[in-house]
Amino acid sequence: MMKNSILSFFLVVCLFSSCRQVPDSNLQTELEGLQTQLQQKTTDLANLRKEMSSIVSAQQTPLVHLVFLKVKDDISAEDKTALMNTLKRLADIAEVKNLHVGDFEDLGDERALSDYDVVMQMGFQTKEDYQKYQADERHIQAKAAMKPFLAGPPATYDFVVE
Repeated sequence: MMKNSILSFFLVVCLFSSCRQVPDSNLQTELEGLQTQLQQKTTDLANLRKEMSSIVSAQQTPLVHLVFLKVKDDISAEDKTALMNTLKRLADIAEVKNLHVGDFEDLGDERALSDYDVVMQMGFQTKEDYQKYQADERHIQAKAAMKPFLAGPPATYDFVVE
């Protein structure tokens, strides 16, 4: 009986060892590809989370700065594009959050500030950040670059979100 048990055990071990499969190279390649995709998706997810966090913090800026610009009547389309691009580059200043730039849109409201052609809105976390922006060389250069296109000095309006 013992011999039969040992023989049976030996047969089972042999059977299992012969059933062991050599990894399929196609499956191995597919697995490696899926692992690479998983790593990329994980990186993408981390980047999206970081971006969403910065968007949320940018939307929660307590200090809002509005700038209204009157553009010269004879400005060319190329100069207007250059002016708008100059304004948009102010977003590169670290303290500037949630920058929006746009042309006046006439919606038929008699109360609209239609004397101004372009408006810019940005937010700041603190008054100190606003002061850093005002002193930033890129802001000073942008003001100088825009001056030839403007029909008058900009008007500003600042407020704290309640």
